[in-house]
Amino acid sequence: MAGQIIKLNDKVVVKIDYLPSVNYSMMNSGIEVCNSLVLENSDDKDLCDLSVEINGQYLKDSSCRFELLKKGQSVQVTAIKIEPDFSVLSEITEAVKSSFHLVVKSMDDVIFEQDYPITLLSYEEWAGSNVMPEHIAAFVVPNNPLLPKIKLSAALFLEKWTGSAAFDEYQTQDRNRVRAQVAAIYEALRSEGIIYSAPPASFEQTGQRIRLADKVLMDKMGTCLDTSLLIASCLEEIGIYPIILVLKGHAMVGAWLTPNVFPHMVCDDASYLLKETADGNNNLVLLESTAITSSESISFEEAVRSALQKMKDDSQFLYFVDIHRCRLGNIRPLPQRIEKDGKWTFANKGVEHQNATETIKNFSHYDLRLEDAGKPTTKQMIWERKLLDFSLRNNLLNTRLGRKVIPFISFEIEHLEDHLQAGEDYSITPSPGKKLEPNAEGMYDSSQQATEYQAYVSELIRNHKIASYLTETELQNALKHVYRTARTSLEENGANSLFLALGMLKWYETSKSEQPRYAPILLLPVDIVRRSNNNYIIRKRDEEIILNITLVELLKQNFRINLDILKELPKDESGVDVKLIFTYFRRAIIEQKKWDVIEESMLGLFSFNKFVMWNDIHSNADKLKENVVVASLIDKQDKQEMAENAVDARSIDKESAPMDYAIPLDVDSSQMEAIVESGTGRSFILHGPPGTGKSQTITNMIANALYQGKRVLFVAEKMAALSVVQSRLEKINLAPFCLELHSNKATKKHFLEQMDEVLKVTKIKSPEEYAQRSDELFNERKELISYMEALHHKSSSGLSLYDCISEHLSIKEDEISEQLPPKEQITADYIAQCREQVEQINAILDIVGQPNQHALYGLEPIDNRQETLDPIHTILQEFKGQHEKFASQLEKLNATVSLNLKTEKDIQWLKMFANMISSEKERDELHETILSSYSEDILKMDVNAYSREWEEVKSKWFLPRYFAKKKYLKSLQVYGQVFESGVENMLKLVGDYQNFKKSLKVQAEEIISYAHSCGFSHQERYETYIQFIGNQTTGRRQEFLYDAESLTAINQDLACLTEELKGLTISQNAKDDIITHLGVWLSNYNGIKDWYHWVDKKRELKQMGALPVVTLIEEGVIPNEAMNGFLKGMYHVLIETAIDENEQLRMFNGLKFRQKIEKYKRDTARFQELSKEELYSKLASRVPSTSAAIAEGSEISILKRNIANGGRGNSIRSIMDSIPTLLPRLCPCMLMSPISVAQYIDLNAEKFDLVIFDEASQMPTSEAVGAIARGKALIVVGDSKQMPPTSFFSSNQVDEEEADIDDMESILDDCITLSLCEHQLNWHYRSKHESLIAFSNSQYYGNNLLTFPSIDDHVAKVTLVPVNGVYDKGRTRSNPEESKAIVSEIIRRLSDTELQKYSIGVVAFSKVQGDLIEDDLLEALDKNPQLKEIAMNGKEPIFVKNLENVQGDERDVILFSIGYGADKNGKVSMNFGPLNNAGGERRLNVAVSRARYEMMVFSTLKASQIDLKRSNAKGVEGLKGFLEFAETGKLPFVSGTTHNLDTNVMVEQICDALARKGYITESFVGRSNFKVDIAVSTREHPEKFILGILCDGRTYFETKTTRDREIVQPSVLRMLNWRVMRVYSIDWYENRERALKQILQELKLAESGKSQSEPTEETASYVFDADKIKESGISDSVVRNKALRPYNECEIETKNVDKDSFNPYDEKYARTIKRILEDEQPATESYLCKRLAKAIGFGHAGANVQRAVSFALSSLYQDPLSIDGIYSFWLDEKSAIDYKNYRSPSPRSITEIPTIEIVNAIKEVIKEEFSLPKDKIPTIAARKLGFSSAGAKICDVINKTIGLLEKNSVVVITNGMVTLYQE
Repeated sequence: MAGQIIKLNDKVVVKIDYLPSVNYSMMNSGIEVCNSLVLENSDDKDLCDLSVEINGQYLKDSSCRFELLKKGQSVQVTAIKIEPDFSVLSEITEAVKSSFHLVVKSMDDVIFEQDYPITLLSYEEWAGSNVMPEHIAAFVVPNNPLLPKIKLSAALFLEKWTGSAAFDEYQTQDRNRVRAQVAAIYEALRSEGIIYSAPPASFEQTGQRIRLADKVLMDKMGTCLDTSLLIASCLEEIGIYPIILVLKGHAMVGAWLTPNVFPHMVCDDASYLLKETADGNNNLVLLESTAITSSESISFEEAVRSALQKMKDDSQFLYFVDIHRCRLGNIRPLPQRIEKDGKWTFANKGVEHQNATETIKNFSHYDLRLEDAGKPTTKQMIWERKLLDFSLRNNLLNTRLGRKVIPFISFEIEHLEDHLQAGEDYSITPSPGKKLEPNAEGMYDSSQQATEYQAYVSELIRNHKIASYLTETELQNALKHVYRTARTSLEENGANSLFLALGMLKWYETSKSEQPRYAPILLLPVDIVRRSNNNYIIRKRDEEIILNITLVELLKQNFRINLDILKELPKDESGVDVKLIFTYFRRAIIEQKKWDVIEESMLGLFSFNKFVMWNDIHSNADKLKENVVVASLIDKQDKQEMAENAVDARSIDKESAPMDYAIPLDVDSSQMEAIVESGTGRSFILHGPPGTGKSQTITNMIANALYQGKRVLFVAEKMAALSVVQSRLEKINLAPFCLELHSNKATKKHFLEQMDEVLKVTKIKSPEEYAQRSDELFNERKELISYMEALHHKSSSGLSLYDCISEHLSIKEDEISEQLPPKEQITADYIAQCREQVEQINAILDIVGQPNQHALYGLEPIDNRQETLDPIHTILQEFKGQHEKFASQLEKLNATVSLNLKTEKDIQWLKMFANMISSEKERDELHETILSSYSEDILKMDVNAYSREWEEVKSKWFLPRYFAKKKYLKSLQVYGQVFESGVENMLKLVGDYQNFKKSLKVQAEEIISYAHSCGFSHQERYETYIQFIGNQTTGRRQEFLYDAESLTAINQDLACLTEELKGLTISQNAKDDIITHLGVWLSNYNGIKDWYHWVDKKRELKQMGALPVVTLIEEGVIPNEAMNGFLKGMYHVLIETAIDENEQLRMFNGLKFRQKIEKYKRDTARFQELSKEELYSKLASRVPSTSAAIAEGSEISILKRNIANGGRGNSIRSIMDSIPTLLPRLCPCMLMSPISVAQYIDLNAEKFDLVIFDEASQMPTSEAVGAIARGKALIVVGDSKQMPPTSFFSSNQVDEEEADIDDMESILDDCITLSLCEHQLNWHYRSKHESLIAFSNSQYYGNNLLTFPSIDDHVAKVTLVPVNGVYDKGRTRSNPEESKAIVSEIIRRLSDTELQKYSIGVVAFSKVQGDLIEDDLLEALDKNPQLKEIAMNGKEPIFVKNLENVQGDERDVILFSIGYGADKNGKVSMNFGPLNNAGGERRLNVAVSRARYEMMVFSTLKASQIDLKRSNAKGVEGLKGFLEFAETGKLPFVSGTTHNLDTNVMVEQICDALARKGYITESFVGRSNFKVDIAVSTREHPEKFILGILCDGRTYFETKTTRDREIVQPSVLRMLNWRVMRVYSIDWYENRERALKQILQELKLAESGKSQSEPTEETASYVFDADKIKESGISDSVVRNKALRPYNECEIETKNVDKDSFNPYDEKYARTIKRILEDEQPATESYLCKRLAKAIGFGHAGANVQRAVSFALSSLYQDPLSIDGIYSFWLDEKSAIDYKNYRSPSPRSITEIPTIEIVNAIKEVIKEEFSLPKDKIPTIAARKLGFSSAGAKICDVINKTIGLLEKNSVVVITNGMVTLYQE
């Protein structure tokens, strides 16, 4: 399209796209000349009333209008058209240059106008490739009236060749029939005598005038394009779909042999045509059209070959046009133009051409139906993809000519396959002619050499030779290399890698790729055999030809090309149908541009590294899903049953005896949890950061599983990881029972040697002391635990003894020991409440000041409500008034009477005295009244007697009463005149008087006593009173009484006010207290609300029971001190209570406790060795004896035979499959790689109880699932912070839409996403200096690794060595100066006799830098052979590795080469290789954690040169931090990395005490969460600690196990050269002087240089070594025939009995039967009949004897087991329980032997042989039962017994092999 943009007057922008050239065919097909016309308003205002007009020469006028175009908007103008005049286009004979005029108006004002050029082409002119090339189809004119003549001529040829002249196009569906029709047209046109005319230059681009069919036929002349269009016109006329091919400077024609149509009108993919024309497809035939003009006799087939040859050159091909597709796209043929009266004449006859086509070649076609590739993607499919390497490094996908490949000159390679499949040998010859070079794409094309070499090469094939493209020298070198490499691969890997590749797929990575790739299609496994004179032959291996599965999967995954139909390769008579397979490929790739199948062959080395695993998964889809972990991975959710309880080392330590688990190697608590978890049958993840003992833990897990009778599969991809575990297993004597079959070493010889070794193991007895030692050790452990628990477990108070001691020690104040709350009240919460009070008290004292100095001190209102405070104030005021009155009255009374009354006691006395005086007054008045009527003597009468008598008189009857009254009154006359009416009054007066008198006496006694108690004399005051009243008794007494009553009344008022005040206050103030403070209180009462704060707090403290605190505070003690004293007293109570209640604590002494620990250490070491012995004993006992006769056909015999003959004729897999029962018993543990698992273990075999994966972070899930499916439970061991799976050369094999089912990075990550149970190894052991792991721990593990400090903790062992080097970024990408510096350091170390003891490793950031260092190092070492010997042949040779391959390695000293840095221009790139990638920080973590003793970082790069603004990669950030750490020793800050330190007061006190003794101390030394509580150094050498003190604080308690506390921690510290001692809290609490003395003694020993005593003697006194116990082994006779017992025949005296008198029911015969059974039970009834008959002298057991035996047996126990109804009998059921023996020799026939004995003999046979053929059992079992041979009857009975055992699930019979049922 052409287009212009013109802007005018800044008002409008016009954009127009249109065809620059137009011809009739375009217009005839309805093509729009104007594709797009857009107007855009660029003015600053709207445009109104717009019009657009187009006009021009030969064009029709066109216009349109619209009302408005807003500013800034644009509009697509669709109504306007550019339309040439049809009549003009049909008439012009030459192209006409024209133009059209475009005008835009607004409001009739022209705002835009422009002329545009356009070319009108003639009727027959084609516009070329530049303008709609598909319109070439318009010049294919099947309706031309001259074509029927050609058709008629062609019919004659067709009939000649086929017997039928019918042009039936595609009706027969026979491609060869269609091909014949095309050939017939070809020959008919050749008959026309047309000659060739050269086309104009570059016609394919610019176009040309076309001679239509009639013109060519009339003029007998045409160009390549003219003839192609002519042939196409003829083909279309007979109903065949033609295509036109356009090449550079040339054109050809083609025809579809099937009614196909290409999806597009134009296609530029030459490979598409080649694929469709290839034999097998034959969907298309191509034709060199100019062949019809040739004078030479060019046959149709030659014209076809010529066309195909031209198509070989991709660079010449431009495109092809599918004519039928164009018709469907409305491109119609040009209509026929009639010149004269409708008549056509032929002016020329043309040149006569000879018809050369005699026959038409028939081609085969395969009707293919490829399966739908649209199946949903599954997890399994993804796994399968990932197991195949899709990188271009894989020569299965990208085969390149070189040393690994020998290319052959290839013709009809299917015949070569036939010959090789027939077992024929072939030699390889050099190139037959001149040296041939591959094409520009790097591949040979034999078809180019067909003319010269095809006949010769075919002849060579018949003579068993294959011609190569290589010269003789090249061929010899290549054959030698291939031979050696193939042999090495076969020897080391056990896998063939040499194949004959048949057919190559030419493919491209993307549609835009220019470089083609070549991948073999078929791979025929061959051997290369070396003959004399360096001659080599190849022959087919005894393996099947295979499809390149990697290629197939690549096509499926990356290109959605499905070739599943080739899962089974199609066969022909000699092998596979090669042609058909190629056809399938061609059909599958038909849509792929430029792709093709190249029929070449070559000999090459191809690696199928993971094919075994792929096949394993691919072939076992359903079986994989049966595994719960695999099913969980597929469904992405954990399908395991939830664990009831998590494994906790603390619980194990406390509750499990040592013999519950077999742990032969040292273990810490985190490892212990993993080991115990591994025995639960649950799957879990074990995270193992660097140096945390993963391999040791795995070894212990394996050992414990074997101890529990389980089978283990240990899988590691790297041999190095597997070897570490294997060596540890060997050290604990388990190597014979652990079969190693890693793929790199799995040879038949290696396998059989291991089998032979295990069969020869020495059997030993289980150590007798094992259980006893376990119990003893368990008790020792529990005792140590009990101290820890007693010290740290919380009591009912919520506090531990340790808490209390720590708190008690922390308080400096004197403790309060009195008025403490009861111990039941003292709890953690209570103490917390007390502590909280201090701050509140201080705040209150800030308000009120010191309480005892406050003006209102003593006044304590019950609350601070106004309704309380106001009455108090009123009472105080009233009290003040009353008190003033009281004082005045008191003063008056004292002045009057001179009693000197002052105190309240005086007032009380006064009150009592006034009462007494008042009583005297009443008495005296009564006295006067009585004496006024009666005599003095009446006062002495017995009033009570007279009163009783008077009552009696009144109670009498009338007359007696009369006389009695008279008598009574008469008796009273002595006292005066008394009348009856006055008797009772008189008695009352006298009685009252007498009572007054008594009362006054009591009062007098009380007042005297009271006065005495008050310290004054009542008598003196009484005398003063008497003096006062003098002789004025009545008046003065009355005055006194008045004053006294007035004073006491006021005092009573004061008392009442006091009580009222008490009701409103807490303090319950006494009156005197009130009087004392009254004035101050009243004058300061306005401060009562502030004062109340203290009143309320005081009340709260008292309620809490903290009265001593209140007292001390009110005495002026600071609140904090007062509370501390109170708390200290309570802690003391709790401490004494805890110690008193626990006998161990009462008896605790640190020295004695240390002795217990030392014994525990020794016993632990001893038991560890016993565990090895017990485990060995168990496993060895399962190995069958091989010294005795072995049953032929048994699994043992099979294995022994293979060992003897080297496994001749059997593979490892077949041998393993033949001993399925024996192998698990011999080797319950297998050490394998994922590949060897798939290769050697059948998925149908018995599952392993445990599958353990090591280095799981590096293992893709796809590689792991096969091994996982072989087990019941999975343990994934790895570290997600370390290396991921190698990502180099890998490609993403999962589409975005499949991401939700894709795997994570590794099996470790996948299991983490399943939320499997996780365990973490936390204790780091590798680094012998904490600084070596500090960076990793801080940056990547959150300081959760428990690392151990060093005695020189202040010195860093990670050092930076600056190198003045240059990073050669542009060329070598290396740093030579760093390399030299490292090599120099290595030479220095190797030359030093002390330094050379430390192994060395070199880690480089890149492989290039590593290679440079290695080259420099080898060059340096070559100059000094002695140093080279030290470097390379030491226990740990020097290694030079890079970030990608150093994981798993470690050395004493690591030299780290950064490599990167400033280039020669001083610029520093932020590209640090793999560190910049995702996971780069994980690589760095691996690299910086390899050193044991020291790391030296050689770096040109400085931390300051790393600009994190230019890179956000975590790896780069980590590198900067690491360089800073190496330079400064300071770690980058990471928040929240350590726990809070244990604030241990005892630590502080010990430090203070030692400081006073002149030592330097540091507390809590260490960079991780493990600390040495106190590290001590001397002032002379402060840089090095001489003693580490561990306390029993929080860390001691949080340490989960006794072993951790008492063995692991101290032992590791001692390994790091620490001198260690532990100080116990109770020791320090009870006697700190003694404890300090012990510390000082240890320090003196340290200063003197004496080594710390270690109890090594007993620890090393017993070490189990399997090689040294052979003399104590158990003989085979003990191992075999364990159930055999001698037969003890009962001796019965023979007593002849008369047959006629024989009574079968006589009890004596029953007793005889029982006597026999006492010695011979069990016994059958028939045997007992025989024995009884013999005992009574009968010749045989007749009916009566049988009756006698039946009668005797009726009361005995019948064994339920029987064969053919033959039962055996026991005396009682108890005797029959758990009977496991058989007896031999015996006098019994087979039918007389109890079934139970036959059963036991059979079971022993199977147990000894493990598995053997069923038909072998009778012979061996008969021999055990005492028979010399197995006759028919014996075999029958034994076989029936075997059937009984099978029915009862005692044995399992599989494929004729019998094994015991394993539950």
